[in-house]
Amino acid sequence: MSTDAWLTLTVVIATIGVLATERFPPALVMMASVVILLVADVVDEEGAFSGFSNEAPFIVAALYVVAGAAEATGALERVTQWIFGRDRSDGSVGAERRDLARIVGPTTLGSGFIANTPLVALMAPRVVAWSRR
Repeated sequence: MSTDAWLTLTVVIATIGVLATERFPPALVMMASVVILLVADVVDEEGAFSGFSNEAPFIVAALYVVAGAAEATGALERVTQWIFGRDRSDGSVGAERRDLARIVGPTTLGSGFIANTPLVALMAPRVVAWSRR
Protein backbone atom coordinates (compact mmCIF):
# COMPACT_ATOMS: atom_id res chain seq x y z
CA MET A 1 0.00 0.00 0.00
CA SER A 2 1.05 3.55 -0.61
CA THR A 3 1.92 6.05 2.09
CA ASP A 4 -1.38 7.87 1.47
CA ALA A 5 -3.29 4.63 1.98
CA TRP A 6 -1.47 3.89 5.24
CA LEU A 7 -2.07 7.43 6.50
CA THR A 8 -5.75 7.21 5.58
CA LEU A 9 -6.09 3.86 7.33
CA THR A 10 -4.36 5.25 10.42
CA VAL A 11 -6.61 8.32 10.48
CA VAL A 12 -9.75 6.17 10.08
CA ILE A 13 -8.73 3.83 12.92
CA ALA A 14 -7.76 6.75 15.16
CA THR A 15 -11.04 8.52 14.34
CA ILE A 16 -13.08 5.46 15.30
CA GLY A 17 -11.06 5.10 18.50
CA VAL A 18 -11.51 8.72 19.52
CA LEU A 19 -15.23 8.62 18.66
CA ALA A 20 -15.60 5.48 20.80
CA THR A 21 -14.13 7.25 23.84
CA GLU A 22 -16.65 10.11 23.50
CA ARG A 23 -14.07 12.54 24.92
CA PHE A 24 -14.55 15.06 22.12
CA PRO A 25 -17.60 16.16 20.13
CA PRO A 26 -18.04 14.02 16.99
CA ALA A 27 -18.06 17.07 14.72
CA LEU A 28 -14.66 18.14 16.06
CA VAL A 29 -13.20 14.66 15.60
CA MET A 30 -14.47 14.35 12.04
CA MET A 31 -13.30 17.83 11.07
CA ALA A 32 -9.86 17.15 12.57
CA SER A 33 -9.64 13.95 10.53
CA VAL A 34 -10.48 15.81 7.34
CA VAL A 35 -7.96 18.54 8.15
CA ILE A 36 -5.22 15.96 8.79
CA LEU A 37 -5.86 14.32 5.42
CA LEU A 38 -6.06 17.74 3.77
CA VAL A 39 -2.78 18.99 5.28
CA ALA A 40 -1.07 15.71 4.38
CA ASP A 41 -2.25 16.25 0.79
CA VAL A 42 -4.11 12.94 0.73
CA VAL A 43 -7.26 14.76 -0.41
CA ASP A 44 -7.60 18.09 -2.15
CA GLU A 45 -9.79 20.99 -1.01
CA GLU A 46 -12.59 20.08 -3.38
CA GLY A 47 -12.73 16.51 -2.13
CA ALA A 48 -12.40 17.50 1.51
CA PHE A 49 -15.28 19.94 1.50
CA SER A 50 -17.51 18.53 -1.24
CA GLY A 51 -19.83 17.05 1.38
CA PHE A 52 -20.90 20.55 2.39
CA SER A 53 -22.36 21.12 -1.08
CA ASN A 54 -24.65 18.13 -0.62
CA GLU A 55 -28.01 19.08 0.85
CA ALA A 56 -28.52 15.74 2.66
CA PRO A 57 -26.54 16.64 5.83
CA PHE A 58 -28.49 19.86 6.18
CA ILE A 59 -31.78 18.01 5.75
CA VAL A 60 -30.77 15.52 8.43
CA ALA A 61 -29.76 18.39 10.73
CA ALA A 62 -33.13 20.07 10.14
CA LEU A 63 -34.90 16.80 10.93
CA TYR A 64 -33.10 16.62 14.25
CA VAL A 65 -34.31 20.15 15.01
CA VAL A 66 -37.88 19.06 14.22
CA ALA A 67 -37.42 15.93 16.33
CA GLY A 68 -36.10 18.06 19.19
CA ALA A 69 -39.11 20.36 18.93
CA ALA A 70 -41.47 17.37 18.91
CA GLU A 71 -39.68 16.03 21.98
CA ALA A 72 -39.76 19.38 23.81
CA THR A 73 -43.46 19.95 23.16
CA GLY A 74 -44.43 16.37 23.99
CA ALA A 75 -46.15 16.02 20.62
CA LEU A 76 -45.12 12.38 20.32
CA GLU A 77 -45.70 11.42 23.95
CA ARG A 78 -49.17 9.95 23.44
CA VAL A 79 -48.20 8.11 20.28
CA THR A 80 -45.08 6.57 21.77
CA GLN A 81 -46.85 5.76 25.02
CA TRP A 82 -49.50 3.94 22.99
CA ILE A 83 -46.84 2.10 20.95
CA PHE A 84 -44.38 1.25 23.71
CA GLY A 85 -46.54 1.28 26.81
CA ARG A 86 -45.46 2.89 30.03
CA ASP A 87 -42.63 0.57 31.02
CA ARG A 88 -40.47 -2.11 29.52
CA SER A 89 -41.33 -5.75 30.11
CA ASP A 90 -40.77 -7.28 33.52
CA GLY A 91 -37.66 -9.33 32.65
CA SER A 92 -39.49 -12.64 32.41
CA VAL A 93 -38.66 -15.30 29.82
CA GLY A 94 -39.07 -13.84 26.34
CA ALA A 95 -39.42 -10.28 27.66
CA GLU A 96 -36.57 -9.01 25.51
CA ARG A 97 -38.25 -10.36 22.39
CA ARG A 98 -41.52 -8.69 23.33
CA ASP A 99 -39.70 -5.42 23.93
CA LEU A 100 -37.94 -5.74 20.59
CA ALA A 101 -41.25 -6.45 18.84
CA ARG A 102 -42.75 -3.37 20.49
CA ILE A 103 -40.00 -1.29 18.88
CA VAL A 104 -39.48 -3.04 15.53
CA GLY A 105 -43.14 -3.56 14.62
CA PRO A 106 -44.33 0.06 14.68
CA THR A 107 -41.04 1.35 13.31
CA THR A 108 -41.23 -1.06 10.38
CA LEU A 109 -44.82 -0.04 9.73
CA GLY A 110 -43.89 3.64 9.90
CA SER A 111 -41.00 3.04 7.52
CA GLY A 112 -43.50 2.10 4.84
CA PHE A 113 -44.99 5.60 4.93
CA ILE A 114 -42.20 7.87 6.20
CA ALA A 115 -38.60 8.09 5.00
CA ASN A 116 -36.19 6.27 7.31
CA THR A 117 -34.07 9.28 8.30
CA PRO A 118 -36.89 11.39 9.77
CA LEU A 119 -38.40 8.28 11.33
CA VAL A 120 -35.14 7.55 13.14
CA ALA A 121 -34.75 11.21 14.10
CA LEU A 122 -38.23 11.20 15.60
CA MET A 123 -38.17 7.78 17.24
CA ALA A 124 -34.61 7.50 18.58
CA PRO A 125 -35.06 9.86 21.56
CA ARG A 126 -38.34 8.19 22.48
CA VAL A 127 -36.85 4.69 22.31
CA VAL A 128 -33.88 5.76 24.44
CA ALA A 129 -36.17 7.33 27.05
CA TRP A 130 -38.40 4.24 27.07
CA SER A 131 -35.44 1.88 27.41
CA ARG A 132 -34.19 3.75 30.49
CA ARG A 133 -37.44 3.20 32.40
